[in-house]
Amino acid sequence: MKSIFVLLILAITVVSSINIDKLNQKQLAKLAIDIESYVREVKQIRLLGGLHDYAYSLSKEQLITIIEDFIRNEGRLVTDFINRKANLRKSRIEVTLEDSLIVSFLSKYSKKILFSVAAEVESLTRKRLERPILGGLHDIISEDLSEKELALAIESYVEEFKLVSVDEIIEMVMRVILIDLPKDKLVALAFKLEGNLRSKFNQFLLGGFHDYIDSLSVEEIVDAIFGLISSYGEKAKIAKSELLKLIERL
Repeated sequence: MKSIFVLLILAITVVSSINIDKLNQKQLAKLAIDIESYVREVKQIRLLGGLHDYAYSLSKEQLITIIEDFIRNEGRLVTDFINRKANLRKSRIEVTLEDSLIVSFLSKYSKKILFSVAAEVESLTRKRLERPILGGLHDIISEDLSEKELALAIESYVEEFKLVSVDEIIEMVMRVILIDLPKDKLVALAFKLEGNLRSKFNQFLLGGFHDYIDSLSVEEIVDAIFGLISSYGEKAKIAKSELLKLIERL
């Protein structure tokens, strides 16, 4: 009985600390749906139907009760998830004109690109962490976020684990953009990059993309472009910035 009472106090404390009572009915419905989806994903529960079928028809009081029940039943699994959502909401409120390098760079791009980058960042982080982690970027980002808010979410995740560099994020963006280009435009860009780099570094070489690029798939051409950049060794960052300039002119 005592442990149940303590758990109830913990639930009330957590709920009040994130001020869910200040959320409107639509926000509470979305939060309840997200919690249920997250719990099912983590516990590998496969069920048809759920809160997404009726949450928006419930009253604010009913939704708060559902969320409190999740907290009582699942404990930290849910409280940690809610707190991550709350931290993201706080970050959205605290946006200033003095954005970080990551936010300034990413917020220029479309939501489609940012969702792809978020997936890549999360995947690379999990691979390098070499230990399982509950939840991730996919739990706290959604279509209702602006480009800047998505950029902030990615930055927060990167800062939390410190396993993905700014340079890698820039390359992720470029890869996502390049792989979506029609093949003829991608080939033209590859030729332009190769020519620009040879001119910039005063190179006079036989052979190049024109010898084999027509036989490559779009994915292989993108890999070849970054292979070309890597071949410049210490000058690779300059080569990469040249590619970024070409992409921004598309």
